[in-house]
Amino acid sequence: MRDPVGLAYLLARAADTIADTALVAPDRRAALLTDLRDEIERLGDGAALARALEDVTRMQTDSHEHVLLGSMEPMLALLRAQPEADAASIRKVVATLTSGMEFDLRTFPDE
Repeated sequence: MRDPVGLAYLLARAADTIADTALVAPDRRAALLTDLRDEIERLGDGAALARALEDVTRMQTDSHEHVLLGSMEPMLALLRAQPEADAASIRKVVATLTSGMEFDLRTFPDE
């Protein structure tokens, strides 16, 4: 149980980093959250998402957030390796969180 929870946490932290970075306009952050959720839903390899996040990753001044965003491909590989029940739970958690984050960005873009 520890591995799926840890992976869900890392994906949620990556989503939170995307949502909270003031380095990118709110509409771009919302689009990146949609990309993240879509990639997780379809169990993609993360390559397209990593390319989409390159600018955001490069702009990060916090080294931990830089490493986290730069680790999307390995995190998605771990997600694909999870038993289906665990992967489904992770996808559900991340979908719920990113939907809420997107709503906040669209509703309160200046906060």
